[in-house]
This record gives sequence, C-alpha cells and structure tokens, in this order.
Amino acid sequence: MQNITVFGHDLLYLGLYFFFWSAFGWCFEVIVRTLETGAFENRGTLYGPICPIYGVGVFILDEFIPKTDSVFLFFVISAVVCTAFEFTVGCILKKLFNAMWWDYSWKRFNFCGLICLESTLGWGLGGVVTKYVLIPKIAIAMSYIFSHI
Repeated sequence: MQNITVFGHDLLYLGLYFFFWSAFGWCFEVIVRTLETGAFENRGTLYGPICPIYGVGVFILDEFIPKTDSVFLFFVISAVVCTAFEFTVGCILKKLFNAMWWDYSWKRFNFCGLICLESTLGWGLGGVVTKYVLIPKIAIAMSYIFSHI
C-alpha cells in the first residue's frame, strides 16, 4: 500500500493529528464552559467529543506559522491569525446553518458576537503554549506511535 502524503506528512498521521487536536479542543471547551456555567455543556459541533475548528486551527498554526525568536511576536501573530480564523469559520457556519456555534455578544469588546478581545488574548497565549510546548511533545509521541505500527 502506498502512503499518501500531504504537506510532507502521511495522511494517516494528519488524520490522527486532526482528531487528537479536535478532541483536545473539545475537552478545553467543555472545561471552560463548565467553569463559566457550573454545568456540563457539550461543545462539539459534530457527534462525539470533537471540535474540528481546533484540529484545523492547530494544523494552520503548526504548518504555516513558523516559530519566531520573539515569543511576544509569535503571541501577536497567533492571536491575529487564530482570531481571523475563528471569525471566518463563525461567518461560514452562520451563513450555512443560520446558527451561531458560539456567541461572545455578552462580552466586552466583541465584534458581531463571533470574536472578542478576551478570546483573542486567549488564542495568542494558547498559540504560544501549543507551538512551543505541546506540539513538540505530541510530535515525539506520534513519531513513536508511527514507528511501532
């Protein structure tokens, strides 16, 4: 069987990578909402514990945004790129399904209820932690798994 590669990665690797980060994002969302509301709220957009926006978002962060010598610069770039991605996905979902999967209209400094300053700062911090700490560790674990398949 021939391996199919996309962006220099095996397609199976990318699939597992996507599902890992989508599940990670779902867990993150559920924890945040549980702390905010005091009750469990399924934050997935599909069946099961998955938020695809995180899987695609981390892929974009990993493949298209290089590490910089300045963590602050990477924070700013990550905040801008991830916020733009969140806004774009929010607009597409709103147009296709006539529904909003998230609503920041109750938060200060929001735009159209789809993005807000608080989340933008969170995306910046999350981008730094993901790119500089989590992705290298996950890449090692996935390489180990793939070398033993």
